[in-house]
Amino acid sequence: MSTHRKQIVGHVLIHVLTCSHQQVRLALYQALVFLILSGALLSNAAAAAKEGCNAKGKGNSCQEPAALSITPLYVDDFEVSSKGWVPSGTSSVSGDQVLGGYCSSTDGRWTRTYALAPEHRGVRIRATVHLLDRWEGDSAFLHIDDQLAWTTSHHHCPSIFTESCRGVNVVGDEEVADTLGMAIDVFLPHTADSVTLEFSSSITRSSCEASLAVDDVEVSVF
Repeated sequence: MSTHRKQIVGHVLIHVLTCSHQQVRLALYQALVFLILSGALLSNAAAAAKEGCNAKGKGNSCQEPAALSITPLYVDDFEVSSKGWVPSGTSSVSGDQVLGGYCSSTDGRWTRTYALAPEHRGVRIRATVHLLDRWEGDSAFLHIDDQLAWTTSHHHCPSIFTESCRGVNVVGDEEVADTLGMAIDVFLPHTADSVTLEFSSSITRSSCEASLAVDDVEVSVF
């Protein structure tokens, strides 16, 4: 690991240990894992490349690996199908098909297991979520193989002055602004031949009052 990368890892580690905000601390931990893992992979690749070139003898050119190699495997945009997801119901947000969403007939929990390439060191999970209608301090979660990988909490109007909470509404209660296009991008160490994703929320009310919608789920390995 380079000196510069070690310095970055050190700074992130300090923030992980001292940060009291759960969501920020989780994001910093994920960044720390990725920095350490990607540094180890690059170091191993560089050592292997150097050893291979040395074995071939002088006169052969050796190049350092340019970057961590990420291989996309799956993309679920739900426009045609939500096959593989349990439950599999979709709805529409501004004409875009999403998993779950407004008045979806589910308990706000969706899972899918993906088969992965046989040799990899980690997974990258990307997705977009929409927080629709009256969230009242509720939380959304992404679990990967039963481990919490991402979470956020939201209130549709934390101010006592409701006029200040006016915004864009695309579905459901017209008096409530929807929170759209929240991005998830998670790197985790992983070697198993499959990975299970679970999106969920803490909402216990009807999905016609408040709901989580999931879109553009991408699964990659590195």
